[in-house]
Amino acid sequence: MTVRFILGRAGSGKTQRCLQSIAHYSKTEPMGPPIIFLVPEQATFQMERELAQMCGGGTFRAQVLSFRRLAYHLLQSKGGLPPVMSELGRQMVLRRLLQESQAELTIFGRAAQQPRFCEQLAVQIRELNNYLVSPEMLKNQAASPETGEALRSKLSDLSTVFAAYRTFTAGSFMDPEDTLAILAAAVEEGALPAGTRVWVDGFAGFTPQEFQVLSALFSTAEHVEVALCLDPRHIPAQPQEDELFHPTLETYLQLRRLVGEAGVPALPPEQLPLDEKQTRFAHSEALQVLEAGFGRLPVESYPREAEEIRLVTAAGTRAEVEAVACDILHLVREKGWRFRDIGMILRDFSRYHDLVAAIFQEYQIPFFVDERRSATHHPLVEFLRSALDAAQANFALEPVLQLLKTDLLPISRETADKLENYARAHGIRGSRWLDGKPWSFRLRLSLDESRDTATETDAHLEEINEGKTVFGRIFTPFNRQVGGSARPAADFCRAIWALLESTDAELQLQNWSEEDANPATAAQHRQVWSGVVELLEQIVSTLGERQISLQEFSQILQAGLEALTLGLVPAGLDQVIVGSVERSRQPRLRAAYVLGLSEGDFPARLKEEGLLADEEREALQENGVDLAVTKRQKLFHEQYLSYIALTRSSEYLWVSCPLADEEGKAKRPSALFNRLRETFPYNDVHFFGNTPDSKEDLHALAGAEKSAAALLLQAGGVAAGGAMSDFWAAAYNEALSIPQVYNRMRMLWPSLTERNHIAPLPAETVLEILGTELKSSVSRLEQFARCPFAHFARYVLRLQERHEFRVEAPEMGNFFHHALRLFAESLQAEGLDWAQLETEEAQARMNSIVEELIPRLQGEILLSSARMRYLAERLKETLAQAVAALTEHARRSQFKTVAVEMSFGSGKTPAWQLRCGQTQLKLYGQIDRIDLAEAEGKAWLRVIDYKSTPIELKLSDVWHGLSLQLLAYLAVVKENARAFSALPAESAGALYFGIHKPYERLDNPPPEAVTQKPPKLDGLMLAEPKVLDLMGGPEMVRAGLKRDGSFTQLSRVADAEQTEALFTYLREKLVELAREITSGRVEAAPFKKADGSRACTFCPFMPVCRFDVSMEGNRYRHLSALSHRQVLELVSGSYEGGEACGQSLDG
Repeated sequence: MTVRFILGRAGSGKTQRCLQSIAHYSKTEPMGPPIIFLVPEQATFQMERELAQMCGGGTFRAQVLSFRRLAYHLLQSKGGLPPVMSELGRQMVLRRLLQESQAELTIFGRAAQQPRFCEQLAVQIRELNNYLVSPEMLKNQAASPETGEALRSKLSDLSTVFAAYRTFTAGSFMDPEDTLAILAAAVEEGALPAGTRVWVDGFAGFTPQEFQVLSALFSTAEHVEVALCLDPRHIPAQPQEDELFHPTLETYLQLRRLVGEAGVPALPPEQLPLDEKQTRFAHSEALQVLEAGFGRLPVESYPREAEEIRLVTAAGTRAEVEAVACDILHLVREKGWRFRDIGMILRDFSRYHDLVAAIFQEYQIPFFVDERRSATHHPLVEFLRSALDAAQANFALEPVLQLLKTDLLPISRETADKLENYARAHGIRGSRWLDGKPWSFRLRLSLDESRDTATETDAHLEEINEGKTVFGRIFTPFNRQVGGSARPAADFCRAIWALLESTDAELQLQNWSEEDANPATAAQHRQVWSGVVELLEQIVSTLGERQISLQEFSQILQAGLEALTLGLVPAGLDQVIVGSVERSRQPRLRAAYVLGLSEGDFPARLKEEGLLADEEREALQENGVDLAVTKRQKLFHEQYLSYIALTRSSEYLWVSCPLADEEGKAKRPSALFNRLRETFPYNDVHFFGNTPDSKEDLHALAGAEKSAAALLLQAGGVAAGGAMSDFWAAAYNEALSIPQVYNRMRMLWPSLTERNHIAPLPAETVLEILGTELKSSVSRLEQFARCPFAHFARYVLRLQERHEFRVEAPEMGNFFHHALRLFAESLQAEGLDWAQLETEEAQARMNSIVEELIPRLQGEILLSSARMRYLAERLKETLAQAVAALTEHARRSQFKTVAVEMSFGSGKTPAWQLRCGQTQLKLYGQIDRIDLAEAEGKAWLRVIDYKSTPIELKLSDVWHGLSLQLLAYLAVVKENARAFSALPAESAGALYFGIHKPYERLDNPPPEAVTQKPPKLDGLMLAEPKVLDLMGGPEMVRAGLKRDGSFTQLSRVADAEQTEALFTYLREKLVELAREITSGRVEAAPFKKADGSRACTFCPFMPVCRFDVSMEGNRYRHLSALSHRQVLELVSGSYEGGEACGQSLDG
């Protein structure tokens, strides 16, 4: 029994020395005793491939194993291992133990409900096992008077949970970390075959359990060789923390102590390299200088430019990865290297993973990502999570919709989308999904039950109910099996399994796997299925018949699903290996790309992890309890990781850092990057922006899609007045003869000339759509004035937003209008005068009407929840306040209501017809309320429009066509005045009444007995004092008189001549808008006012029109701001203010 250490710096040939020795013994004695090559788990495949090549294709004698695989290998011959507790199983058991021990815990009892706490506790338990710390040791430390109060509570809880965990697993399960302790004991008892030789390589350090295994191997193996990366010329007796090789020096000294304790002869260490010409850097002097001088101060500068080392900065991470992709293509195309000769080394994997995958695929670079991927977003995981959420939430809408979108139900995606829209529109939830009754809800657009405004057809409902039946058939048994009181955990697992069988989930995953052309993603479906099955088995084996609630089971299962990761198929083809500096083992790289050397990223700015803080770990270490290294020690070890990353390649090194993060915030190069600049001062630092570097033209031509995009980018520069280089011109001409590139260029070419201009519709199309008559509401014309495209989308394409089961402004407005109409109609039917009503009586009537209407609104939406019931009360209060205000108006005013919600164009009153060229414009609409006052031999008519929010009539908006409805209604009433009175008719005004009850902040709220002043009517009134008196005076309308009898400047009034001029302009504006509609104008041309308000605010069609002022041709129509007086002067022809009344186009 002998032990030898193989010592050498990076690239000195340690791994090759091990492989050559193993290959030598395998060839000379192919049937001799076993040979074990012990390496980290993630390096086993790479080493097996290397060893097979050296042995001429394979070896019978040697095996490449990790510590854990060595345990399974040796212990199988001794009767095998008891069931091993998986990481998921450990978390589930700890969750159960925390619940059972909650009364005994002081700190963990509260923390147990925090997300991912069980995961952190499982990591801590694993660390305790790895470092041979027992519950008794923790308990003793907690009892020590030198232990602080916080640490004492934490150690006490930890020892309680750890002891309970040991008791739970004893005799039934084996903790994964216990396998190494059993392995060490088995090796000492003779499990290792006689004459076994062992080589150990690839480790920077070992846990105490691994040290135990190595100590046993030292005592029983024929010969053991351990390779460590350190400087054999400098081995201090007590390494300092800032030593470059501190991790491996500590490991080496510990191993030497174990060899001495075992009494095994230690052969003289083999110091590598034996010959400087045989190192990894034999062909690169610069890389050799970098390796030899790493970590030394002062920095020794390389005397010339090192062509094999490239220092790069980039505008951002995307530009950085794209630059790497171009450079890799340069190595492969121009130097003839293989992709497998190239590796990418990262420190922060999460920031680069998605970018690398997307960009390498775009550049058609084959790659392998050496990382375990989370399965959190896999459809099967989402299906199980949503199924449990639905069962807990009584099949609330959101988890049910998530279930439908997983594609694991035997429901087509189209039917699932229709089910979603229907459920959202009608607020379907709870038992309605499972009651077996067909749905017959129809979305009605009116509160009037006499009108059939339902949107769903019978065929649509039939398809919806077919999907609902399938859903109910699957989830009714599941809901019955998991609902109710607590039950054994195994029963929940059986319910989950029955659910998966009822949906043929395994078959669906198998189909996805077979249809997926990507082998990596195809394998994921199989792995997720296996992981879920294993998870259910773990729950049954660990929790079994224990009674738990559905909520507890859901927490346990979801914790297990969150921890589920997908294994990787090691790279065995010609691929670029992308890995982290800690995990990946890449011994034969010709080129290494080290990315992300920004401050705080590489070297990394580490955070404390685990349940024990660094100070607590140090306190335990002082008392003889060793745990994993602290954050401080890890920070010192960052330089060792940096050293490993920069010495991976033998011929070429690329080092880069982004100058901005994903959000555009500036980042600085790290101290490591700056040190490299000092070491190689003659090397220029190359910068890569977000567009291809002109010096790297060739590398942008990668694949049809990327080449087409790069060529068109150059062509776009020429189109903008620039020039194209000879290279690009030649490449462009060549691309025209390559069908794949040419076809892609043809597809992309419109993007260079895209102006987002929507051409007018052809005349024949307009005629086919509109016919010879344009039937329109006034609000439709207003919509056109706001933006022609929005009009086109709403009224021609008939695009609609998805209906949601909620009450918003339009629904509230309809509710208010309908309630006030019923109120007025009931007074007319009973022959009552509104002015004679007491306020309390009016409010009582309104309350009765509201109570009747509430169940009619969107399928009883106002009764569907406590929040909605509160909203119903607010609506009742608002309408009660509104009717009280209107009653006060009726008392003080001489106007009487003669019509409510009078329709024109669809009822007795004919449409308002205007001639628009060859087209007849027929306007229709519904007037909320018409009032009449007869005085001095005249019939004074006014219209009132109810609004759910306060609003004022701005004549500036009338001038620009944005607010025509109110005046148009008054014009219609004027033309049909004979229907209301035989007296000569005059227009008294067009007014708004705001129905709202705002919240007010008052320091001294008035008593309820104090009568609040009714809100004033706002709009446009005839400038006649008599009319003001008829309307109840300045307290009722927004108008007032001066002492001389004229109206105040703030009064919104117009005299008879101005009113007629307004009507004339109104007709002209309506015809003008109609003419533009019939001309086919559909461009995206929204307005913008001087105050910043614009048509695009809250416009639902923005994603369709893609209006963007940064694009040529997209401009707002800037509307001039006009005062009330200016508009009256304009329509009367007396305005002298120049051209300020027009529109202008600007970005």
